[in-house]
Amino acid sequence: MAAKDDEEMGLNGVTEDMMREIQLLQLQEKRMRKLVDQRKEERKTLEVENSRMQRQKKYMEEMAQENVDWEEEYSRQMAAKGPFAGVGNMLGAPSPAPAAAPLPSRPARQVQPVAVDSSQPVGSVQVRLGDGSRIVVKLNHHHTVRDVKQEIQARQPEEGREFSLVSMGPPSKVLQDSLGLKEGDLIGSAVMQRFA
Repeated sequence: MAAKDDEEMGLNGVTEDMMREIQLLQLQEKRMRKLVDQRKEERKTLEVENSRMQRQKKYMEEMAQENVDWEEEYSRQMAAKGPFAGVGNMLGAPSPAPAAAPLPSRPARQVQPVAVDSSQPVGSVQVRLGDGSRIVVKLNHHHTVRDVKQEIQARQPEEGREFSLVSMGPPSKVLQDSLGLKEGDLIGSAVMQRFA
C-alpha cells in the first residue's frame, strides 16, 4: 500500500506539474492574444493614418498643379497686355483732328517765315500744336500774335485749317492777332493752337 501511495503521490506530483504548465501555457496564450489584438489595433490606426496621408498628398498635388496653372495663365495675360504703345494727350490740350474722313487734298500754303532782326531784342514763345507736339517760335519783342501764327503756318504748310492761339492761363483766353508779344507779356510764355 505504501508503494501504491508513492505511486499516487508520484502521479499527483506529475499532474500538478502538468497543471502548472497548462496554466502557464494558458497565461502565455492570453498574453499572445492580447498582443495580437494590440497589433491589429495598431495596424488599423496605421491604415487610417496612411489613408489620411494619401488624401492629404493628393490634395497638395492638386493645389500645386492649380498654382502652376494660375501662374501660366497670369504669365499669358501679362504677355498679352504688354506696355502701353499708344499716344497720350495731356489734359487741357486741344484734341487732335479726327482722322475719320480723308480731307480733299489742298495745295500746301506758301507762307514765308517771319523775318527776325537779330540786332533788336529777341524772345521765344512756346506753342503747343493741335497734334500735341510743341515748337518754339523766336521773334522780336515788337512782333504780334499774327506773326506767331504766320510762323506756325510757315512750319506747317500742309495744315490748311484756320486756328487761333489761346493763352495757357489761368484763365485761358483767345489772343487777338493784333496783340503785341511784349504788350501781352507773351515773351517766354506758352500758348496753345486751337482749330476753329
